[in-house]
Amino acid sequence: GCAAGLAGLMGYRGDDPPQYVNVSQSFTPAQLGIAHLLSPIEDATWGGSAGGNLAAWAGAAGRDENDRVQAVIDWFGPIDFLTMDEQFAASGIGRPDHSAQGSPESRYLGQAINKVPDLVKAANPASHLTPNSPPFFIQHGSEDPLVPTQQSIQFAEAIRRIGGPERVSLEIIERTGHGGPQF
Repeated sequence: GCAAGLAGLMGYRGDDPPQYVNVSQSFTPAQLGIAHLLSPIEDATWGGSAGGNLAAWAGAAGRDENDRVQAVIDWFGPIDFLTMDEQFAASGIGRPDHSAQGSPESRYLGQAINKVPDLVKAANPASHLTPNSPPFFIQHGSEDPLVPTQQSIQFAEAIRRIGGPERVSLEIIERTGHGGPQF
């Protein structure tokens, strides 16, 4: 048989609305007028780092079966911004500076993350998981200095707890940092 698919590239920027809302509003097959060409199992998201957060958020936050992606590939995405500093401090890898005003996570949400816990929760894909969330394939480097490996481990645990073990596959790539040819 012949398989068809759709790939979309979406940039993100640091302004309103928050990027996790932008990704949900960026496009759907119906909006593009091609829904009739796609089977639901061909609708997936994939991203690395901040894009991993957006891919995971889009997968977890679908409102119903017609709106939800069918699979997610998350490469080393930050998930729970407020726990990153303590995870880096505990691991000794990376700098625990993600709560600072100028951190990527704070710029992503428009202000220091410790001042906007409701926005942090809304941007956290784990906050939106349901038993019907799609399957997730997560990869993370064991020596990532920018996003703690624990972010992916805890996200995978949440998916297992809420959706079941068949909903997630987690691969920690040894001696690997933030991205690279190993992915």
